Amino acid sequence: MKIIIIILLSLIPSLFWLLVIRFIDRRRPEPRRFIILAFILGIIIAFLALQVGKLALSLLNSFSVSSLVYILIGSFLIDGLIEELAKFSVVRIFIYPQSFFDEPLDGVVYMVTVALGLAFFENLLIAWQIGPEILGLRAVTATLMHVLAGGITGYYLGLARFRRKKEKRSSVHLIILGLSLAIIFHGLYNTIARANVVWNLLPIAVLLIVVYWFILRGIKKLRHQSIPKE
Repeated sequence: MKIIIIILLSLIPSLFWLLVIRFIDRRRPEPRRFIILAFILGIIIAFLALQVGKLALSLLNSFSVSSLVYILIGSFLIDGLIEELAKFSVVRIFIYPQSFFDEPLDGVVYMVTVALGLAFFENLLIAWQIGPEILGLRAVTATLMHVLAGGITGYYLGLARFRRKKEKRSSVHLIILGLSLAIIFHGLYNTIARANVVWNLLPIAVLLIVVYWFILRGIKKLRHQSIPKE
């Protein structure tokens, strides 16, 4: 019974943000079966990313580095790089080439959905280890971070998939840019979160709000570039 309750509670933050992204995509909503598929793929890739992260962390632990270097490597090269690359790979391989990926905003929708699958898996593990009371805070911090990081990559993925002729940057350039920005954002968030200070929620809140604002602007731009269905 305890595990069932923790699973259900761990789903709440992801379901909340999934409803938000579904509301944003309400004009031309993606089929539910593809959203469910993307969410499940996010859970699967979360498990694989966790295993790779453990190996990378054990390798890092074999070196003698300062606490600051340890935090930076762990935040940017282990958490940021591995998790964002994992989320991107799932969408790029299984969703990006499909016919149902038919408008720029779909990049954000599917990247965020995969990210929410990964966030659910993370929340489940942490709630089991620490307790479900941590989920309320994670809903507006770590889970939101995954939403925004996915949104960053998804924004540029949408631009790349439906690149306009006047766009000077190539599709590959746009994808690399989006992925790089997501990794940097993820790494910066984790670095602040790992800082041993009582006031780290303040810079975390500022970071999340600023990126959230930019994502909303990006979504508005992608809506204007939507391709009507035939």
